[in-house]
Parts: sequence; structure tokens; C-alpha cells
Amino acid sequence: MTILCARAADNDKEYMTEEGVRIIPALPFRDSWVDTWYVKPASMARIVTLVREHASRSQRTIIFDSHFPFPDLLPDDVPLIWSLRDYTYMHALLGSTAFRRDVLVAPSQYIKQAFTDTMGGLLPGLAERVHVIPNGVDLSVDRIVRSSSAGPTLLFPHRPEAEKGFEDALKVTSRLVELGYSGTRLQLFRGVDAATRPEVASFYRDLHRSIESVGLSGHVNISDWAAPDEMPGHYAASHVTLCIGTIVEACSNTALESLACHTPVHAFAVGCYPELPGVAVTPIGELSSLVQRIIDEMEGRQPRDWPAIDRALRERHAMPVMLDAFADLIENAEVLPALAPGRQQPTRLKIPSWVSVQKEVLYDEYERRMIPDPKLRHVWESYGHDAFHASDDFRSLLKPLVRAGWLVPTY
Repeated sequence: MTILCARAADNDKEYMTEEGVRIIPALPFRDSWVDTWYVKPASMARIVTLVREHASRSQRTIIFDSHFPFPDLLPDDVPLIWSLRDYTYMHALLGSTAFRRDVLVAPSQYIKQAFTDTMGGLLPGLAERVHVIPNGVDLSVDRIVRSSSAGPTLLFPHRPEAEKGFEDALKVTSRLVELGYSGTRLQLFRGVDAATRPEVASFYRDLHRSIESVGLSGHVNISDWAAPDEMPGHYAASHVTLCIGTIVEACSNTALESLACHTPVHAFAVGCYPELPGVAVTPIGELSSLVQRIIDEMEGRQPRDWPAIDRALRERHAMPVMLDAFADLIENAEVLPALAPGRQQPTRLKIPSWVSVQKEVLYDEYERRMIPDPKLRHVWESYGHDAFHASDDFRSLLKPLVRAGWLVPTY
């Protein structure tokens, strides 16, 4: 196996792992999470050339993160496996839109449905090409580690993005303090690139100002980014882990790792969270309900069924389960006919997976806003997320909803 990946100023030498995997950090991407492909044209051509050269000598080609939007430049006689690790950031959205062959892996049912809702009206037969392989958790690392804290301690181990829910995490902390839980502590982590990327450093400066402005300086701790083998200790020292962002998560490793350590997870009901075992979901913005659920859990009024959660993690999210599923898919991969746009227009419509119900109102999880539209509400009450046939007159009436992305065409 050869892994071709991005190079860095301090990491551009080829090496072999103990397992015999060849690592080649040679691709001249921009060293930035957001605009990786924003490089000079010659570098872009170099990336494509290197990928094509190595793919031509391989028996299988796997595109992780779907961050290679030029599949037509890859050899068409080598099976191609795409791995869609998220469906939120620009690279994944752009790269996956170029999918035509052979198979694509989604990390959750939600992401499979979001992708097929997006492209299924263009490519008949798409759903049969998309396989769900949930993220795996290394249970030998994310073991239960007994610890204690003065608490309550709220763990918030997320990247420096506002959409991850930093503002709401501060509000939850403040509310617990107001309710008499004076020992409340919110544990945050400083992003690894805070010292090298000005925009990340600015994020944390603004965060410090926010913490001080709401009087939480004595209740918030920001540590250096923790290594994976350090996280079980942080989970075990916390009463709950907060995943209360509004971003569409694909299959939250944070939630799975926390649950593996028997630390309860509270999340907003967006993206993958409603389908993860043992995650307590709350409608977006319902902070009062969230705070009360956290209190009930801390005081023993909302016990978790940990044996059932452990069983679900072993069956669905253990690392060997994920690796076996990938190995089976890779071993049996074959070149399939490329998908092509349908000759006929799709005959049905459906409400896509990213339209959910929050606080009894329909909500667009990508635009992060409520949809107070009576026509869409009528469709939801009649069909939910099921596809339906619409007469010409009804379809004409629904055109604004299709343009808004709240109804999508499907075969």
C-alpha cells in the first residue's frame, strides 16, 4: 500500500511504516485547512500528475475525504473508491460532486442520504453505489478511565470554528453557575495551528474577550490540544461532553470516543447525532432544556443504559468493524460503468435529509435557519422524507421550494 499525501516544510521525506506501508508526503497543497487547493497552477498540475502516476501503477485507488475533484484524469481501468468523510466543507462538496464511478463510502446514513438527495436527481442509480461504513473508535485507547473532579466539568474538545458552538457552550456554563453550580468548569482546547495561522490566533483572542465579558474567566480552562491517547483522561474527568454546534457533522468521533469512556454526550439534533447510539439530542437553540437535561444527568435522574451503548459501539463503531468493512470493499472492488445524467427528468420530489424539525418548526441544517413556509409544512405532514409524485400544477406551485433546496427531484 502506498499513501500519497500533502507535503509540509518539515515533512517531505518518503518513509515506510512498521506494517510496510509506504508514505509519500509529496503533494504541494497549501498548508491551510480551508483553502488547500489555493496554490499556483504549476503546483495544481503537479498534484494531479503525481496522483495519476501512482494510480496508474496501483490495483485500487482510494480517495480519502473526496478532496480530489479531477477523477476523469485517473486511469479508467483501476477500481476507484471514494471516502466521503464529511459533507460540509468546500473540498468534500466539490470533490464528491465529481463522483461518477465506482463506489463511494459515507460515514453515516445521514451523509449518504444528504449526498444522494443532492446528486440523485442528476444520476440515476446513485444510491446503489454509496456504502455506509460508520467511523470506528479504537476501544483499546478510548477505554474507561476512572477519575474525579470538583465539577461539574463540561468538556468541549472542538476545532476553532464558531459553528462548533463555542458561544452556546459559554451560555450553558454561565447558566449552570447562575443556578448555583459554582464549581462549573468548561474545558476547551487550543487548536494546534494557533501559533502558525493568524486567523486561528485571532479566534482565540476573541474567545478570551468573550469569556471575560460574561464573567467566566474563573470557569473556563483552555489547554493545549490533546493527543489522542490523552483524551480518555479528559473524558473521564468530565461529567458531560458537549457537541452543540450547528455544523452538519458526518459521524462525530468526539461523541463516540466520549461514550466509549462512559462520559455522556449532549448534542444538538443536527447531522449524524440523532443516529449515534447513546447521544442525548436537543433541538437547536433549546439551551434551557439542554441545561436541565445536564443537571438531571449529573444528579442521577436520567441514567444511561451503558451496557446497551457499549454493545452498540462494539457492533457498529469498533475500529476492527470499520477496518473489516473497508477491507471487504477494497478486496471486492471492480470497475463499474460510470454513472451518467438521466435521459429523462426525475418524476418525484422529496424533502431532503438536511431539512429537519427543530422546536416544531422545519429547519435547514445547511443554511442554519428556520423555514416558516406553510407549503413545505404541508408536504412534511403528508410525506415526511418520503418521495412523492406531484401533478404538474402542484409541481409548479412547489418550484420556489425546489429552488431553495427544501425539495429535491429524485427518480
